[in-house]
Amino acid sequence: MPSIEIVCIQQKPTNVFGEMPFAIEGKNELLSHRSPSLFDDDFKQMQGCVYHLGNPSLRQRSDRCFFAYELLSEKCRGQKNSRFLEFNVEFVPFIRFILTDLIKSSPLGQIVFTTDWQFGPKQTKPFDGVIPEEFWSLHDSHKLKFNSLYRISEDHLRLGVSAVK
Repeated sequence: MPSIEIVCIQQKPTNVFGEMPFAIEGKNELLSHRSPSLFDDDFKQMQGCVYHLGNPSLRQRSDRCFFAYELLSEKCRGQKNSRFLEFNVEFVPFIRFILTDLIKSSPLGQIVFTTDWQFGPKQTKPFDGVIPEEFWSLHDSHKLKFNSLYRISEDHLRLGVSAVK
């Protein structure tokens, strides 16, 4: 099952997003819900809070193991070799809101968006210097990749600031 996690760089404490049509959990400790995660080494180099996105059915469970398969579009779920990540259209406005809010909450104006799926590409790929408009353009054109790490900054002026310690 796919894992989608967002790190808000140097954020303390976590944001509360209230009612969303899917599960979201924020933690002060940068640990993936997936163990081992493709991005454990990356998370160890960061400071901030991590947000786990999960299926709508996970909102009501306290013993939840987060996975985000139901957040994906039918086209995304039906593809062979999991080449691209595309959210279900009903969740896009909420995910846009979360990303925008977390960028604003980061003292550096940076977040890290990760996707980890056992059926995705074997090699992980980092994408640095992505602005939100580019992230959503990649999403809409089916170029947002699974098993990738996207460093997203609010504007071009912040792109030179490293998201690591």
